[in-house]
Amino acid sequence: MKAKIKLSITKKIDADMDNQEEIIKRLEAENSLLKKQAEDESIFRSIFENSLDGIILIGADNTVKEWNRGFEDMLGISKKQAIGKNLWEVFGLVLSDDTYSKEEIEELRSRLNDVILRKQQTNFVRKIVNLDTRQERTIHTLYFPVYHSETYTMCIICRDITVNDNNEKELPVGKERVQVQVNILS
Repeated sequence: MKAKIKLSITKKIDADMDNQEEIIKRLEAENSLLKKQAEDESIFRSIFENSLDGIILIGADNTVKEWNRGFEDMLGISKKQAIGKNLWEVFGLVLSDDTYSKEEIEELRSRLNDVILRKQQTNFVRKIVNLDTRQERTIHTLYFPVYHSETYTMCIICRDITVNDNNEKELPVGKERVQVQVNILS
């Protein structure tokens, strides 16, 4: 009888040790996953914050959830002014009636609604005025849906292409000057 009890206790101890080893393995795997997620978040945050492109994340309720330094520089609107506010309230600062017609603003609203409702990507080029410098900028904007937490949100990425736009305008003038020089040399 003592032998059976001892064997039963030994089996129970062995089973408990196996369970403990399994628990330790699971905890180590979970810890490793959490470290990887923290590293990924750190990489994302670094790219997001240091990008020269403007990047915004919009919640399903149309509020600004993230606003990076690139957008601050491009639009002259600080992160503090944008976070938690409705997208249209923030865009209203740069999309004034003297810059855009009501039709252009309505077209923008319609395209943004398509991103959320139809889950379609859209992009276009717009002129905006930086609120700090009052300089007109040419912005190429990409709007696309992002699926997160069982709902669709939107990401907006803007690239300032003012320099490219100005270069394209100056190209014919430069070409004409070169042709004049070639004619003189001929």
